Amino acid sequence: MKITEKKRSIFIKKIAMAAILLVLFMGTVTQTSAARAVSFSDVSEQTAYYNDICWAVEQGIVTGDNGNFKPEQNVTVQQFFTMLSRAIPERQESQDAAFDAPKGSMLYHLRRAIHQGWTDSLGTLVELSKDSALNAGCAWNAALMAAGTQVYSGALLGEAANPSADGMRAAKALNLAGKDADASKRLTRAEAVHLIRAAVENTKVLPEPDIVKEMKNAVQNVQLNDVSSVYADLMRIPEPIRKAFRQDGWIIRFDPDAVQAYSQKSGITNINGMTEYQDKTIYLASVKSLLHELGHYYQEKLKSSGMDKNVYALFDAIRLQETASAAIYETGDQQDGKEFFADAFRFYVLYGRTQAELSSKESSGSSESQRYFDHLKETGWVK
Repeated sequence: MKITEKKRSIFIKKIAMAAILLVLFMGTVTQTSAARAVSFSDVSEQTAYYNDICWAVEQGIVTGDNGNFKPEQNVTVQQFFTMLSRAIPERQESQDAAFDAPKGSMLYHLRRAIHQGWTDSLGTLVELSKDSALNAGCAWNAALMAAGTQVYSGALLGEAANPSADGMRAAKALNLAGKDADASKRLTRAEAVHLIRAAVENTKVLPEPDIVKEMKNAVQNVQLNDVSSVYADLMRIPEPIRKAFRQDGWIIRFDPDAVQAYSQKSGITNINGMTEYQDKTIYLASVKSLLHELGHYYQEKLKSSGMDKNVYALFDAIRLQETASAAIYETGDQQDGKEFFADAFRFYVLYGRTQAELSSKESSGSSESQRYFDHLKETGWVK
């Protein structure tokens, strides 16, 4: 009995010692993280977003400048995307890319962000404005998308498309930003690390717009950055055609490899999409070809449904009549009536007309293709 009690006493002492060591270890880790943050001469526990700055230091997201963090200074575009890039682990798609900048440099991280599509809300000339301040709405848009949270364009919600407003709307809906937060406010460096941490740690998702709910089962493999563009184009397609597309069992699949393979096999260059009637699949390498390829689906639908069994021959003839007078395509180089129909369809759903510009002898509604699509609209598009 005495031996048992002695062993019990030793066991309890060991547990107590282990607990003490664990507490000391955790305290050391916490103090180390805090120490690294407060090693900045201009950061203290009273600094706004102090804990987020500690987190950013511990994660290797910020390194400071000559011992300073400059928490109240406006964050620049390049600084923000450097922080964001460091916060998002690099995968093979980044490792394979050539950014023409020393790995780990700020320019490297900015170009990685451009390559990944995180800077899309800022337009195409991001590098020219890399030293400019960044507003909160665009920052939220970029950070949430980079972290894997889908941000929907206002165009899908019956509002104007505005990347900054879209980002702030999403942050508020996810309870990551206050209801009075201003999308146009310029971010400080401290606010930037707070925002990035919130985006990276977010686990919530936004409600799907109606068009996404309607068509998502017919859209496959679309990249996060292309979602809003894809569904904005699908909203332009008349609802009866969308319904027929789904009921007929067709799908839209983003598959650049399949498109490239077809291009090499056929010898046709510079294509971004193709329509496979037997597979009932539209293959895309780029969003910009979606409406054109849907035009191919619709022309075949007109024939197969009996609405117009002669639609192919008709548009072979219309092409010959109208190509010279007013090119629907910017290039005007459609090879046959099928391509002409697909272009006319794209223009019609975009602008309500089938031609890019009319000749002096034509007026809106006077061309054969215009009258044809006006009639389809009047009769409900699909029977």
